[in-house]
Amino acid sequence: MADPVISAFMQVVFQGILDFVNKELNSDYALRCDCKRLISIVEMIQPVLREAENAQVSDSVKLLFDKLEDAGYDAMEVLDEASYESIRHQVIHFAPLRNLPIISVINPSRMKFRHDMENGIKDVFQKIDDITKCVHFPKLAESNRERPDWSTPQQTCLRQTHVFGRKNDQEKIVKMLLQSDLKSSITVLPIVGEPYIGKTVVTKEVFSDEQVKRHFNLRLWVHVSDHFDIQKITESIIEESIENKITSRNDNYSKCGNLNTLQMRLQKQLQGERYLLVLDNYSSEKRSDWDNLRLPLLTGATGSKIIVTTRSDHVVGVVSKIPPYRLQGLAPDDCWLLFCQCAQTEGNNSGDSLPNRLKEEIVQKCMGVPFIAASLGHKVRQERDTGKWVTIVGEEHWNSGSDNDFIRSLRLKYMSLESHQKSCFAYSSVIPPKYLFNEEWLIQHWIAQGFIDKEETGKSCFRSLVERSFFQLAVVDPTGGQHRYILSQMMRLLALDVSGGNCKCYVMGMERRFNNQQKVRHLTVDLNKQIDQKMLDVIPKSKILHTLIVVGGSEDSLLTIPNDIEQRFPKLHTLDLSYSSITELPGSIGKLKHLRCLQLQSTKIRQLPETICDLYLLQTLGLRNCECLEELPRKIKYLHKLRHIDLVNVFNLTCMPKDIGLLTELQTLSRFVISEIRHKGGIGELANLNELNGELLISGLEHVNDVKEAADAHLDYKKLRKIRLSWSAKNNKATQIMEHLKPPIVIEELTILGHADMACPGWLASPDYKNLITLQLYEFKSCTVVPCLGQLPLLENLCIKEWDELESMSCSTFCGGNTANFQSLKKLHLERLGKLQRWDGDDRCAFPSLLELIIKNCNKLEQLTHNLPSLTKITVEGSPNLYGLRKFPSLTHVDVTASGNWILRSLSSLASPISITLGKLPTLRLPSGSTWFHSSLQHLHISHCDLLESMPEDWPSHNLTHFSVSHCPQLRELPSGIRHLQALENLEISGCGNLIGLPDMDGLTALLWMEISACGSIRSLPVLPSSMQFLSIKGCPQLTHSCLTKGSLDRYKINHIFSVWIDDNEVFTSADEPRFVIPAKKLQQFSKAKG
Repeated sequence: MADPVISAFMQVVFQGILDFVNKELNSDYALRCDCKRLISIVEMIQPVLREAENAQVSDSVKLLFDKLEDAGYDAMEVLDEASYESIRHQVIHFAPLRNLPIISVINPSRMKFRHDMENGIKDVFQKIDDITKCVHFPKLAESNRERPDWSTPQQTCLRQTHVFGRKNDQEKIVKMLLQSDLKSSITVLPIVGEPYIGKTVVTKEVFSDEQVKRHFNLRLWVHVSDHFDIQKITESIIEESIENKITSRNDNYSKCGNLNTLQMRLQKQLQGERYLLVLDNYSSEKRSDWDNLRLPLLTGATGSKIIVTTRSDHVVGVVSKIPPYRLQGLAPDDCWLLFCQCAQTEGNNSGDSLPNRLKEEIVQKCMGVPFIAASLGHKVRQERDTGKWVTIVGEEHWNSGSDNDFIRSLRLKYMSLESHQKSCFAYSSVIPPKYLFNEEWLIQHWIAQGFIDKEETGKSCFRSLVERSFFQLAVVDPTGGQHRYILSQMMRLLALDVSGGNCKCYVMGMERRFNNQQKVRHLTVDLNKQIDQKMLDVIPKSKILHTLIVVGGSEDSLLTIPNDIEQRFPKLHTLDLSYSSITELPGSIGKLKHLRCLQLQSTKIRQLPETICDLYLLQTLGLRNCECLEELPRKIKYLHKLRHIDLVNVFNLTCMPKDIGLLTELQTLSRFVISEIRHKGGIGELANLNELNGELLISGLEHVNDVKEAADAHLDYKKLRKIRLSWSAKNNKATQIMEHLKPPIVIEELTILGHADMACPGWLASPDYKNLITLQLYEFKSCTVVPCLGQLPLLENLCIKEWDELESMSCSTFCGGNTANFQSLKKLHLERLGKLQRWDGDDRCAFPSLLELIIKNCNKLEQLTHNLPSLTKITVEGSPNLYGLRKFPSLTHVDVTASGNWILRSLSSLASPISITLGKLPTLRLPSGSTWFHSSLQHLHISHCDLLESMPEDWPSHNLTHFSVSHCPQLRELPSGIRHLQALENLEISGCGNLIGLPDMDGLTALLWMEISACGSIRSLPVLPSSMQFLSIKGCPQLTHSCLTKGSLDRYKINHIFSVWIDDNEVFTSADEPRFVIPAKKLQQFSKAKG
């Protein structure tokens, strides 16, 4: 049998044909072809494609399917030509006149095009008709009713003899199971991971753990088949419970067909028992299935636990509210040990006698999957000559086209997807290994290829693929913006398998010259940094290539696009040159008639050729981070299909083209620059762009002179979530203009910059903005009163910055004098309010949710009068006139810089500080620690105290875990009290040029990490504790010389340290492994330094 999965793209192609013909049925071209017959053929094909997608077909039928797919693509290209020409007719000069029937009929070029198009449409649809007759579709559909069984084999609770690399996972899961739980509900712990990653194996180890056996009265193991059957599952749990309960073994139990009776029986069996139930391989994503299954399970005693092993994050969301335990792949060494165990006889399984080349091959093929390691081991075990093992392993394929349990299991995961999700996932195989991508970028690619037609459908599809673990979240955007995802090696393997050879990633310099004999339609080229950037010299011409993505390369060598690109790749739908060194595009780019997505993000493009405006089917123009770009093409108004113009961080953009407002399908226009030049686009261009959503920055508002034009922009009609309004100069009509720039009520983030009028707009404090989370008001040069912002119900972040005339903030206006106001505010930032003296408040203004307060450069502000019961962190900088801090009951983090000595008086009033940072204190000596140190203090940081000469001997607090002193040039010595800090883990000293020595540290039994930098007077190290793991010395020439001298006392002192770095180079590494877990942040710092 051939590959049982046909191309994932076939259904999408024929659905696209059907949609187009139905839409264009009354068009000029559609009337001249047998549309009804065509629709009939395509509608017959579609259900058969759905059947064949999930079934095995013979090689001969597979070949016919390939031909059918080619014919489908040919049809789409012909229809594209028709669509392109139709749009061109709408935008040509004198279009109303030239499109009159009497004129159009006698136009010879139009007559020729119409004739060619009719023939082209007839030819491709005749080809489709001929192929469907050969395939005998009705018979094929009948033969495919019996599908191969790819279900997951049933597993028992019996442990395997040897398990490698899972001890840490086992201990963590056992600890989670044994945690006391006082809640009445049963706790569900999901264990999620990719197919064959070892979820069941680890769970068996946990199930058989002695602590687990003692803790739970009942331990029940049930394998859940891929087809959810609640009755069978319930019967299995009852059988397990009877087997486990000795007193009940003689019960007369017989199966019955009544689910109610079964559940009542199970409820009775579990009543009052503290049990552990394992539901292995649970896959149903229906909440109703889970809700019905769990009903009789709720009668167990407090502390009962259910482990659910699954491949799907969506299942996790259904069965549990707690985060899952996410099982990762095996480490390379563990894969090797597992292979050796399965490959060799007992007593000779270390692999020491085997060649390194074999180990490298095994590690590469395994991808962290224990199943592959074991399978390869069993494979080579049949060959006694170990010298042949490298060859045997090399011939084993765990990739596209392979037929084994692992690949079949991956395909089973894929089969659960809907048709459009299958094509979207298969396309992701163009994503290079370890490449980070965001949701928006991939969705725009999907739309360009016709896999989906709407962004909302794309978002739903993307979420589903993430929930089912096809895509993994790699980097979280803390602002809630664009998270970044990654395609794991295993999922990339699956995507390549199901793409049917349509997709490929080609690495220049690592593979032989690329040829397109495989009919690749979607290609990613990974440029090698060491080779020349003449990319297209090694990629042959292709008339079927739909996607070309370029990644990698060097900034030192420019990437150039040839002038004949339309001849090389005439059918391109997507061209993505983001992050490349390209600086310009050829004018021939405008001849790529089928192009729908052009991505140029983070390139040095200065100007786009005007011919881009000939790309009438273009939907996405990605220009994010193109900092050199100054202007958009003048005729962009003709691109009626444009949905997205991404201009985030395009700082040099000077204006908008006139009539850009004609692009009424625009959903993304992230930047709108108003110019003083009259023939450029003004703010009125926004009038009809009612589909805009996401983010919009409007700058140059000082150039708006017509209040009516501002009103016509109708910002309140848009679907925007984030708006920034910016002035760079005064405008005499600023108040009226601002009143008409009212944002939509769905807005979540609003920034206003440079408003120069004395009054704020009336709508700013409206309680109608129920979704507003972040509000930033910058450079209100003339405003004297802050509006009543306390009425904004969901406001969490508020920043008021550079209000030059603001002298006081009264809560009667700012808060509204109502205890119900500012209920959601978590962070308040006040900065550069040079005249602000008072912020008056009383007990009615509680700010009940405020967690963080930042006050910077408010040099006249005298006191804070609010209680702020939830405040945990305060930052004060450049505010010397404050009387001090109140006793905020929840305050744990204090950071005060360049604000005089008042903080030293306030520290004793703090309730339970955890972290204190003091900077730029104008003092020679700090006060005795006994007067204000708290037992709760763990982190103390002192920096940039230019006058500081000494610290009290009783410093610092004995519970300190982190202590740092930096840029205190007059400091001569550290307090001797440091030697008593038995909890101290991290000590950092930098920029203290007069510091001549360090106190003894042999008593610091918890110290792991110490950094000493720019302390040129230190000559030697004190006695260091045995717990020390990392030491860094930088910019200390005398100390460096002493530590590097062989036989020196300092060299002896550092011999036991795991890693020693001097001037950013690792100069010494102990043979011993580190005995403590080192914070990841610290390890990253040293990795960067080493790199």
